[in-house]
Amino acid sequence: MLNRSERAMQRMLCTILLVGCNAGTSLDGSAPLDAAAPTDGSPSPHEGGLLVDAGRRDATPTASSDAGPITPGTWRNITPAAAPPTAPCTDLQFDPSNPSTLYAFMGGDHIYRSTDAGAHWMATGDMPTPLSLGRVRIDPGNPMHLYATGSVNGSSLGFWVSHDGGTSWQIPDTFRAGAVAARWTMDVYNIAVDPTDFDHFILTFHGGWSCCGEDAGVVESTDGGVTFVAHAPAMGMNHGQGIAFLYDIANGQGDSRTWLVGGGYAAGIFRTSDGGAHWAQVSDAQDNHGGFDAHYSSQGYLYIGVEGGILRSIDNGMSWERETDGVPYNWYYGVISDGHFLYTSASFVGVAQSQAFVVSPEGGADEGRHWTAFDAPILEHGPWRMVFEPTGHTIYDASWSGGCWALDTRP
Repeated sequence: MLNRSERAMQRMLCTILLVGCNAGTSLDGSAPLDAAAPTDGSPSPHEGGLLVDAGRRDATPTASSDAGPITPGTWRNITPAAAPPTAPCTDLQFDPSNPSTLYAFMGGDHIYRSTDAGAHWMATGDMPTPLSLGRVRIDPGNPMHLYATGSVNGSSLGFWVSHDGGTSWQIPDTFRAGAVAARWTMDVYNIAVDPTDFDHFILTFHGGWSCCGEDAGVVESTDGGVTFVAHAPAMGMNHGQGIAFLYDIANGQGDSRTWLVGGGYAAGIFRTSDGGAHWAQVSDAQDNHGGFDAHYSSQGYLYIGVEGGILRSIDNGMSWERETDGVPYNWYYGVISDGHFLYTSASFVGVAQSQAFVVSPEGGADEGRHWTAFDAPILEHGPWRMVFEPTGHTIYDASWSGGCWALDTRP
């Protein structure tokens, strides 16, 4: 039975983008959005209304939607111009070793790479298309080493590894074998990478596991995807969760065995300090559809987005406070900061919120408690995923059907 929040999410999603809803379509895990999606990694026979047939890669780079320079304080649309307008921007990441190199994950189309900070793009990679909805991560110590995920629908469900900068991709045999054996599924929802070891990562899943009804646990690898370990979920953890390492190196908080996981389509935020052996529910907040992004400010305060606003923790996720002063009641994914301010805005997959970003001064005991409108043009679709690139003082924003955006935060 869907609760109030789940029914609201279903109505919004069915109206907009993912499926044509009927009595047999649900978002509670009993009927996946792509009910025909195989678990063995073979292409899906049903891509759903969101995805497009885009089985091509461009031979030469093409411009972004707005190839002009970034103007401080103004959002610039850097969506790859060659991407179909129906392809959502589900992730936008920069290479830490060369910040001008960006990767944009365009669901239903391709991963695109830019070498000039988003002015021009080239579709790259040999994953089967149309791509599933996914994420991409780049090894800060080796830009040739990448991870990608695929979920919900499309032809690239699973966990993928590249060792040549995204030109070629493989699903590890051991990961596929675990899905075939029903230890987990190929429908990989979110990925978090250990900030001290790129070979160590954790995954969440879009649907419940065969062992656990509606609940799905966490799959962990400590050797770059050579082997995998399945960690059982807490009771009521549900599926479709956000996930994060609670490991703040700069402020000496946490470690590689301390994780945060959302409750997916059910209410609750869960924390483990022993690598998934035991879980504690630390909040009854409702995870957003698509999970959350966790972010540490420079002084070690922790933020995630949920239904209704922003959660703030000053004890590394053991307790949480919902911030509402200046934060309109809505769905949020996360917060990002630039060393001076925290930034956030409402967002829900495919829903045009047309809500201004709000900001809060970074630092001090009241950080994150009081928010004011940010004086910049309003984006129709809010941030699905955000990262901050410090060299160029740039926030990169993957805004789902709103495209890919960049903001120079310098005054």
